[in-house]
Amino acid sequence: MSELTKRERDALNAIVTLYDQLKYSPTMKEIAEEMGLASASTAFKYIELLEKKGFIERKESAPRALRVLRRA
Repeated sequence: MSELTKRERDALNAIVTLYDQLKYSPTMKEIAEEMGLASASTAFKYIELLEKKGFIERKESAPRALRVLRRA
């Protein structure tokens, strides 16, 4: 499994932070806002990378279905 870039680590930390606050998985929009991104689609790209690298898993059919498998 690959090492994370700074922005990938930021995305993972945003997911963990928001989950701790909300007590459920955040949406792409919430992740984008937490990271200071202008677009939820940019957050989605980071989510895809994190999933490929084995840090999270998600269900594509559900908007709040992110699960952190390991932390950076």
